[in-house]
Amino acid sequence: MVEHYKVAVKNFDDLIAIGERFKDDHIRIQALNSKAYRLILMGDYSKSREVLECSRELIKEEYDKSYSAYNHQCLAQVYRMQGYYPRAIEEIDQAIETYRKEGALNKEASCLSTKGLILWRSGNIDDARKGLLQALEMAVQINNQSLMAGCYNNLGLVYKDMEQYEAAIDCFNKSQAIREKICELSNISSSIFNLGMVYLEIGRLDAGEKYTYNAMKLFKRYGDGAGEAMAMTNLGELFYHKEEYGKALEYFESSIVLKQKLNLRSYFASSLTGIIKACFQMRHSKGMVAKCIDHITQVMALETANERQKGEAQELLERLKRENEQSI
Repeated sequence: MVEHYKVAVKNFDDLIAIGERFKDDHIRIQALNSKAYRLILMGDYSKSREVLECSRELIKEEYDKSYSAYNHQCLAQVYRMQGYYPRAIEEIDQAIETYRKEGALNKEASCLSTKGLILWRSGNIDDARKGLLQALEMAVQINNQSLMAGCYNNLGLVYKDMEQYEAAIDCFNKSQAIREKICELSNISSSIFNLGMVYLEIGRLDAGEKYTYNAMKLFKRYGDGAGEAMAMTNLGELFYHKEEYGKALEYFESSIVLKQKLNLRSYFASSLTGIIKACFQMRHSKGMVAKCIDHITQVMALETANERQKGEAQELLERLKRENEQSI
C-alpha cells in the first residue's frame, strides 16, 4: 500500500509542476492538498505540514472555500499526531465552521469525529465523548457507514479511558464489523489494534496478544508506520504483564525509536512510561536505576504526557528514593 502512496505523491508532484508552468493556482492547491493527505497516510507528518503550508500561501479568499477547509482539516491531523493539540483544535474548528456554512454534513461530521479524537488525546474526555456522539448521530442520519465506523472506534478509546471496558469493546466490535462489511481493509487494523489494547488493559492477555499481533501484520501490510509503532508499545505491555521485563523493554525502546523517527510526539509518553516501569522492575541490574530516572525526567518534561502518566512516573521516582535511603 505504501508504494501506491509513493506513486500518488509522484503524480501529484507532476500536477504541481503543470500548475506552476501554466500559472494555475487552482491545480497547484488541489495537488498540494492531495499530496499532503497521501503523506499523512504514509506517516510523514513533517513533510505533510510543509506541503500544507505551501498550499495555504496560495489559497485566496476568492477561491472555493473548500480548499481552505480541507487544508485546515489535514493540518489538524498533522498537529494531532505531533502532539500540538491546541493548534489542532484551532485548525479543525475552522474546517468545521466552513463545512457547516456550506451545509456539507458529511465533511462536518468527519471533522467533529476528528475533533473528538483530538480532545481525547488532550485529556478532555467528557467533551470528546459529547462531540463523538454528535458526530455518530450525524453519520447515522446521512447513512455514512465509513464515518459511523470511525466514530465507534474513537468512542471506544474514550470509554476505555473512562474504564467502561465493556462499552469500549462493544464500540470496537461495531467498528470492525462495519469496516469488514464495507471492505475498508486499511482501517480494520485500527479496530483490531484497539481491541487488543483493551484486552491487555483488563488482563485478558491471550486475547490481547492475538489481536495485537494481527494488527501488527496489517499495519506492516499497509505501510502504517504509526500503527506499527503503537503495536510495538502494546507488545511491550504484553510482555510486561507476562513479567518478561527484558523483552518488554526491547519493544518499548523499539517503539520510541520509530515514534521519534515519525515525529509522533503525541505517542512518546506511552513508550517512555513503558521503559520506566520495565527498568524499575529490573532496577537491581546494572545501569537500570539511572536509565529509569533519566526516562522519568523525560516524561515529566514532556508536554504531551497526561497527568496519569506523569503521576505514575513520579510515584516510581519516590519509590526509588525511599529504597535508596533505606539502603544507606
